Amino acid sequence: MRAPTAISVLSERITPIPGEDYSEVPAGGAVTGRQWVVEKLHQYTEDAPSRRLHRRDCWQARNEHTLVTTREAAELLARPDIAICDVCSPDKALRG
Repeated sequence: MRAPTAISVLSERITPIPGEDYSEVPAGGAVTGRQWVVEKLHQYTEDAPSRRLHRRDCWQARNEHTLVTTREAAELLARPDIAICDVCSPDKALRG
């Protein structure tokens, strides 16, 4: 099952479709390519994860966090110190 994922692309990389209105397309937002969130967990033990990976739009990413690229997020899936959010399930999209 696939889920929509927000992306950001440099405007000079996009060719507008003739006749389409782009006036409502947001120009601000995520740092280019950084669509995943690594949340710092403040309550963990030595043998438990210290960070949690989320989709960028996940409401569970409440604490201090960092935006990462898709490549970085995919690499984080294998790390034992990274938990995977069970609400937004970023692993499903990254392993696609």
